[in-house]
Parts: sequence; C-alpha cells; structure tokens
Amino acid sequence: MSQAPLQSPLLLDAGDVEAMIVRQFTARDPAYLAKQAAATAALAPMEARLAAFQQAGNDVPASDQLFIEAEWLANYTDQWPRFEAQAARLAASFADPNQDWAGAQQSDGAWGPLFTEWFEKVDASITGLNACWSADSKPPYALDFLTRVDTPDKLAAELARLQTSDILRTGLDQRDALGAVQAALSQMLLKPKFLAFLAANTTGFPFTQAMADAYWDCLRATQSSETGYWGAWFVDGEGVVKTHDLSLTFHTISYRKGAVDLWPQIVATTLATRNMTYPYGWLTDGRMNNHNNYDVATIFRYGWPAMSADQRSQAAAAIQDMVAYALSPESMPEYGAFQCSGRAFSSVGDCYYFAVTLLNAVGTWDPSLRFWTDAPPVPNAGALACAIKAKLEPLAAGSPSAADALSIVAPYCAAGGGG
Repeated sequence: MSQAPLQSPLLLDAGDVEAMIVRQFTARDPAYLAKQAAATAALAPMEARLAAFQQAGNDVPASDQLFIEAEWLANYTDQWPRFEAQAARLAASFADPNQDWAGAQQSDGAWGPLFTEWFEKVDASITGLNACWSADSKPPYALDFLTRVDTPDKLAAELARLQTSDILRTGLDQRDALGAVQAALSQMLLKPKFLAFLAANTTGFPFTQAMADAYWDCLRATQSSETGYWGAWFVDGEGVVKTHDLSLTFHTISYRKGAVDLWPQIVATTLATRNMTYPYGWLTDGRMNNHNNYDVATIFRYGWPAMSADQRSQAAAAIQDMVAYALSPESMPEYGAFQCSGRAFSSVGDCYYFAVTLLNAVGTWDPSLRFWTDAPPVPNAGALACAIKAKLEPLAAGSPSAADALSIVAPYCAAGGGG
C-alpha cells in the first residue's frame, strides 16, 4: 500500500515523537515499557563503573563496545533476550584488565571487534581511520567491511534502508544507525583532505569524487524543504513522520563546511528549537549540555552570513549562554574538570572533547573564531586552557577523543591564550 505524504507538524516535539515510538513498540509487546525500564536499570551501575574506569585513565575498549551496543539494544530495539546476553557479557568484561586488543583494526578492516551491528563498526572505524590520518599511517588492512556501500547504487540502497523506520513491522528504530553511518560517511567522503588520504592509503572501498558526489546526492534528497534539516523518518499508520534532527544536520553542515542549501530555513529552525528536547532541539533532560551546544554553535558559525540582524542578536545571546553554562558548576564542578555523567556523552573522553571544541569554536582562545562577538568570551583563557590540559593528560593515552581535546588546548596553555 502506498504511503500518504508527510503528516507531521513542521516542528516536532520530542515527547510526541517518543510517544509515537513507544506506541509502536508497545503494539508489538504490551510489556515493552517495563522491559525497557528493567534494561535501563540493569545498565546504570555498569555505566557508572565504565565511567569510573575511563575517568581514572584506564582504556577499556572491550567494555566500552559492549556497553554501547547494549544501550542501543535497550533504546532502539525490542530484542530483550539479545540485550540480556549482551549485558551479561558487559558485566563479565570488567574482569579483564588488559583490553588493548579490542582497540585494534581487524582483518576485515573494521575497528570494534565486539560490535555485532555493522553500523556500530562503521562508527568505531571512523575514529580509527581518523587516528591513522592524524599519524599519517596507512591502516594495515583493506576496508572490506565497507563493501555493503561500495557502489553508488549500494550506497543509495543502504541509506534508504536506514532512512525510514517501520517499528511496527521490524521492531527497530533506525535513527541511531542512520546517524552513525551518515556521520562516518560524511567524514570519509565530504572532507576533501580526509578523502584524499583514504584514497591514497586504503583499499576495499573506492574513495573517489564520484562516490562523494553520489553520497551528496543522497543527502540532498533527504533535506527537508520546510525546516532545512536532515532527520530520521518513521512510518506511522498510512503516513511518514519526518523529523528535524540536530545531530544529523550538524554533521552534514560541518563536513560540508556550510556548503548546503536552504540556509534561511536552517537558521529559523535552529533558533525555534532552542527550548525543545534533543535530537529535535538543544536540550537533554531539560538542560543544556556542551555536546548539543557545540553542534548549535557550529551551525550558527556557518549560517551567520545568512542571518538577519535580529537573528544574529538571538544567536549571539545564545552563544554567550552556552559559554556561561560550560564554565558553570553544573558543567565544570572543578576548575578545568568537566562533569561527564548523564546521557549526553558516550565516554569521559567525549565529554571533555565536546566541552573543549565548544569553547574553541566560539573563540575562547583564538580571536579569529569570534564570529559572533568582538570581546573575549572567557576571562583568563590561558589559565583555563592549562587547567583543562592538566585534567586531560591522564585521559589522553586511552582515549582518542581526549587526545584530540588535549591537542586543542595544549598550544593555548603554552601561549597564554585568549588574546
């Protein structure tokens, strides 16, 4: 049966989308909410244990991978026997003090050996490939795990499969998978220098401009003409609900360096969703976090030329609030140390990374990045860089994202920063 046109309102409330998703999962299993609550409760102490390991500078990639996939099973599927098996594996993994093996590239070219979902391997592999790029080091194995998307037709088919969730039929919410795959492919194919590195140093996938063009054609076809945003779509009854997703939109804009269409719609949607809940707005659990704020600030930076004077005033005021939040006790309970608990971050390293990249993106240390203000946004910025650097140093060896954050703040600490 053919599907009716878009039935959703222009801007979606997260509660309405969540209610739709729960309604569909519950139609498959009336006990869905109770089972999901039990799964969340089971994961909570293991999440705290994992964070404690990472905060102490211990690299536990096996436990991290098992947790990420267990959390996905709990939040995006109704595969409860599989979740229980995964949670048991996660609990047992903490007994292994040496997990370095789980951080290496595998013979199929993917990173993340404990992931069973292809999209999770893609997500893990972009981190590994970025590390190779940073070190100018050729990955030892061909990227054979990408054969699923190694022609324009296969690429388009996989993206189309992930774009639309039919939860009532499949028991899968594809939003997380779509976001992970698009974030990875956007880096591989839309960042010219990274694309050139991969073309010169890897086999198993055609890193060509033709593939990049085919990928961009797929993205352009799914941009909303009304909101300017990208997002997951959901079959609901006879219609399709199309969401406006901050994360998916940020990745596309960021890796295209702002070279996207419909900027007036993008700016209006971004400003209008300030008090809405992620992924359809800026807030998580009703509050700011540095990850979402970094995404929004980046969208504002690229969209600044398209803004009216009033929109620029709104955006500048919002960025000032973001900076104040980043330095507040809620975000930074100890000078230089960020609060990394909660659902906004997948690891302690990521928590520091997004706080640092937010502060850097709005010109805390580099005056050339102050697109929104003429004044230094943070007093004593050099001292702040040194304080953050001291907290990052014990984390960096075991966390690529912490190492990336350290590479940002260290020069500003040495130079005094914030001129």
